[in-house]
Amino acid sequence: MRRLTLIAVAILSTLALALAGCGDSDSEEAQDAVCDARAGIQSSVADLRALTPATATADQVQGELQSIQSDLATIDENAAQLDEDRRDQVETATAQFELQLQDLARDLSGLTVPEARQRFRTSVADLESAYRSSLEPIDCG
Repeated sequence: MRRLTLIAVAILSTLALALAGCGDSDSEEAQDAVCDARAGIQSSVADLRALTPATATADQVQGELQSIQSDLATIDENAAQLDEDRRDQVETATAQFELQLQDLARDLSGLTVPEARQRFRTSVADLESAYRSSLEPIDCG
């Protein structure tokens, strides 16, 4: 009886190890994280687009921008685990988007509240354009 138990444990252990090897690779997990973060950025940009200068609060805008920054950090953290071609695409796209985001922040700094409200729509449209030209082309299919 003890011998059957040992054989059963050995078979189950082997099966468990085999199943553990069937999980996603590091590259696949990184790709999923990058795509989730890209979708998060897209959602934040859409949320900003839905705001109007008259109703938007500084907290709402700041919250969406912090979400974008967090998603960009997630992309940066996972890029190293992607295969080389995908990593190059993601790193280039992220760098382009971050540069455009910094340019927008620089353009908006120092504005008065009325000036900022006036530039709000244009800034959000510029951010949306930056997303479309840099991050949207990343293949997440």
